[in-house]
Amino acid sequence: MIKNRIIYMSLILLLMFSVTVFAGSEARIGTAGAQELLIPVGARGIALSGANVADIHGTEAIYWNPAGLSTGRRTEAMFSYMNWIADIKMTYIAVGANVGRAGALGFTIRTLDIGDIELTTTDQPDGTGEYFSPTFLVIGATYSKMMTDRIAFGVTMNLINESVRQLKATGLAFDFGVQYRNLVPGLNFGLALKHLGPDMSFDGEDLEYFVDTGAEPGSKARPARLTLASFDLPVTFELGLGYNYNFTEEHSLNAYANFRNFNLGNDQYMGGLEYKFKSLFSLRGGYLGTQNNDDNIFGPTVGAGIQASLGGNTSIMFDYAYRAVDYFDANQFFSLVFGF
Repeated sequence: MIKNRIIYMSLILLLMFSVTVFAGSEARIGTAGAQELLIPVGARGIALSGANVADIHGTEAIYWNPAGLSTGRRTEAMFSYMNWIADIKMTYIAVGANVGRAGALGFTIRTLDIGDIELTTTDQPDGTGEYFSPTFLVIGATYSKMMTDRIAFGVTMNLINESVRQLKATGLAFDFGVQYRNLVPGLNFGLALKHLGPDMSFDGEDLEYFVDTGAEPGSKARPARLTLASFDLPVTFELGLGYNYNFTEEHSLNAYANFRNFNLGNDQYMGGLEYKFKSLFSLRGGYLGTQNNDDNIFGPTVGAGIQASLGGNTSIMFDYAYRAVDYFDANQFFSLVFGF
């Protein structure tokens, strides 16, 4: 009874928090900050266009739906690398461990590499010869637990740090997730509310300047400081279904459908298919559409994965995903997972 009450309360709280998400409108598109939170990680989920929140598991689930961390049932270490748009690169490292009845714990580090940018000023619009490199870092801690043999719950706390020369912004974002497996045999349900947190704002020495009042000849300029407006986090609310069909003991097919609502953007819908041969080889494909598809630069996704045993309970998994992109080179994603 106590477990059931906790489950129902968790679902109700997630739905109550989601009310803030549905406040989005066309006029607010592009006004959110901390966009690195929206860059996907993990080649398997990306190959399915993010449609598999219903049954994603292990360390990759920390990003898509933290409830899935506790369904991995072992210790994993994951490394993921991707080439995003405009030569921007993302590196993601995650470690997750199932600690028995207490649940599962996970830790992640995500960094964004934009590269060097030449500094320009109003006096030197062609460049000063000085370069700077913005830094974007997200550090996360996750807790997940199987509440029953079918229902899992998870929460992630992310510490966000952004730095551009002498300007910095720091914030907290929380992800909540629920997975309900085998609603009917083979049918899974997932719910995720992500990037919920207080507004962020930049502050630092680059906002300081001096004002010449001109009140008296020879008077010193007075120091002043700009105050920047705060910005919202890109909150999303997702509902997903997944269905697993086993043709034989060796061959299976997973079908996924997902809906994502943005507080500051167009709604999205995703679908994906995954063919698996035993637990050794997988082929995947997916598609992401938006409420206004003219604003969507991302196309279909495809990918594959292989898994090999290293002896005992140790295994290694390699996943690759490819996503077509308008105006930029296609995205390519690589993930390597060690299981113990």
